Amino acid sequence: MYVQDTWKVRPGLTLSYGFRLENQYPFHFFNNTYTRPGFAGLYGISGPNGLFQPGASGGSVPSLTLATGDTTGYSPTHFPSPTAGVAWQLPRTSGPLSWLLGGDGHSVLRGGFAIASVREQFNTIWSGNQGVSINTSVDPISQNTAAFGPAGSVLFSNPTLPVASVASTPSYPLPLTPGNSISDYDPNLKSRYVESWQVGLQRPLREDTVLEVRYVGNRSARTWTALNLNEINPLGGGFLDQFVAAQNNLAIANGVPVAQLTSINLKSTNFFNTGLAGQANIPLITTALAGAANSTLANYLAQGQAGAFANSIAGNVSQMARLTAGGYPANLFQVNPATGGSNANLTTNQGGTTYNSLQTEVRRRFSKGLLVGASYTWSHSLTTGQVLTLRNLEGITVPSAFDQRHGVKLNWVYELPWGPGHQFLASVGNPILRKAVEGWQISGIGRLQSGTPSQLNSGRATYNGSDSGVVLHNLTTSQLQGMMSIQKQGNGIVLDLPQSLINNTLAAFQLIPQAVDSNAPYIGPALTPGQFGNQVFLYGPWLQKWDISLAKRTRITERQSIEFRAQALNVFNHANFFLVPNSSGNITINSLFGQTRNAYNDINSTNDPGSRLLEFQLRYSF
Repeated sequence: MYVQDTWKVRPGLTLSYGFRLENQYPFHFFNNTYTRPGFAGLYGISGPNGLFQPGASGGSVPSLTLATGDTTGYSPTHFPSPTAGVAWQLPRTSGPLSWLLGGDGHSVLRGGFAIASVREQFNTIWSGNQGVSINTSVDPISQNTAAFGPAGSVLFSNPTLPVASVASTPSYPLPLTPGNSISDYDPNLKSRYVESWQVGLQRPLREDTVLEVRYVGNRSARTWTALNLNEINPLGGGFLDQFVAAQNNLAIANGVPVAQLTSINLKSTNFFNTGLAGQANIPLITTALAGAANSTLANYLAQGQAGAFANSIAGNVSQMARLTAGGYPANLFQVNPATGGSNANLTTNQGGTTYNSLQTEVRRRFSKGLLVGASYTWSHSLTTGQVLTLRNLEGITVPSAFDQRHGVKLNWVYELPWGPGHQFLASVGNPILRKAVEGWQISGIGRLQSGTPSQLNSGRATYNGSDSGVVLHNLTTSQLQGMMSIQKQGNGIVLDLPQSLINNTLAAFQLIPQAVDSNAPYIGPALTPGQFGNQVFLYGPWLQKWDISLAKRTRITERQSIEFRAQALNVFNHANFFLVPNSSGNITINSLFGQTRNAYNDINSTNDPGSRLLEFQLRYSF
């Protein structure tokens, strides 16, 4: 059902409204074959109420059932979508108010509000589950070698070459093979919707020029987000305490305090209790590893990566088998151990986005040979409800990948003031000279905009399997942003941060053989087991680009003309840089930290060539 109407309440005031009532149904799947574990199946043996509860047994081992052509997914969403708008031509004013609103009665105040639904692609939820395809390849190594006979006895051209035995109709439910992720959706899943609103004032500055100021905002709610229920749990079963004890064992074995483990080259990787004074038993870790240490796990301990250590055990079938044989629950680290350490993805309505902006625009229509348009936008786009851990489903609010605080855009067209109908050389008698001076025009487009954000990642997991973020030392986020600038080095390297900060940060991450200057600014990794670091975002450099065009239009007859145009794209040959290859990328601190090797690209990943381009065009119109 849809209703729409517009009416004039009185002279100068117009109202409009619309209303749509929708029943949104998810897509049917027709002949596509997908499998699903079911909502309860995502939680495995733990059951829906067993999250972060090692030993919970309210569920069962998951299996995959067929989603047939009659499967519709979530329940229908009943959705009202109202729209409303108002336009008011302001009356004549005088005094200070006329300076602001215009006193001639030609200014217009507009506003509007709308809600629109968004229909998601439901089939993507199940596309990664087992059962979508079956591998029919055969070879004498992984299949039955007896079927091939002795080497050289069967030619590939032989029609009786052995083939895999595949049932014409697969048997469902399919057992879940460890190492495979599974996905399904929340039974209460709803369609996403977007609310948008704006209010603006448009007033003339002179007879050919208008100024418009607008506030524009929107809010996207009930965004579809996949949550990994198999988040690593380092806090259950006493693991975190034993991890800290293993850290201490390692420090004692290397003869240093725990705090110095990250600043030395480990001479010993043994973190078990070898009888040295102060060492403690770590029965859970000892059982899982069968008493065998290695350098990777020792580095996890030195760096406080409790999440990475727990994840390495959870994804190792042999180590988990030793734990369960030793009396530890199979869901010690993950709610659904049947996946063998892989994800159990639940699609929910978690999260959303907000956008708020102040937009100003000046437009001069083509008058006296000149057209000009200029605009400035201040905006802020945020992503809400980003989940770091399922223990806090409210999540955090972070900048959206396309958040650009400032944007300036210019465009102009100027007819050069000579030739027929212009101020100069309007009455040239010589027809050749008259054609030579007529129809000259110069135009251009300019763009200046601030950079987009990239998150700083440490590449370490001190809490769960997610990146734990970083820790700023002797500086704030705003001070770090103030240090960001493009610096071209003589050796061809381009830096985006000061060399002193880069070196001190690389030293903190043990990426260069240099001691950390603890009194100078630097970015360090999160080191405390069981805790996240800070979620820090660095905005990239400003972009500026100017395109200029010179055109000559020569009229041949009333309906025929020839136009020659020369264009210089990025006329000042200004290279624009990007912190990361695309707008959704993160900056993981490694040996190349502080260097940018990427030309600017927009949200669609279209690369800026970074150099001047010259184009010449000749066009015949008739």
